Amino acid sequence: MIEAVSDGRLDFAPVGVPRGLPDHLRDRVKMIDISVEPMLLACAGTHRLATRKSVRLGDLADERFADFAPDWAIRLVNDRAFADIRLARRVAFEVNDVDALLDLVGLDLAIAIVPRSVRGRAAKLRYVRLSDPAPVWRIGVAVPAGRPPSPAALALFQAMVPGVLWPSPPAGRLNIGRGTPT
Repeated sequence: MIEAVSDGRLDFAPVGVPRGLPDHLRDRVKMIDISVEPMLLACAGTHRLATRKSVRLGDLADERFADFAPDWAIRLVNDRAFADIRLARRVAFEVNDVDALLDLVGLDLAIAIVPRSVRGRAAKLRYVRLSDPAPVWRIGVAVPAGRPPSPAALALFQAMVPGVLWPSPPAGRLNIGRGTPT
């Protein structure tokens, strides 16, 4: 989606941000951080770690994980977190749906590392804080650098992220209240 913003196929895109922009896109795309939240260990209530207050990533190296496809932002965050501490992990299940991932965890077939905001989707699971170095989940909006938004794109952007200014205003001033150039 970031590539599509950079070449004009998309006006902007809300995206998970694993770790900054690729070098070849830094001059063509700007990222606006919208949300940053901690990642948590999700496990079944019967799992050996379910009663812990916190757990280190290193304590999870021998576990079976459920995660997303390797090109998903959450998976990239998780893979990098383990690579940063030089540990491999075993992803036994790859899914393309949060609810399917949480179902696998609830059946005690695997554990998962998920953003804190996922907690409400499966209340029966246990969510354990990850101690440092803990991965974080960032949500951002990719916008084209130096290309002004169309009035429709600006209106949708403002509806999605109220109060956040588009970082590349057109020539002249942009009246954010009405979304039209002045």
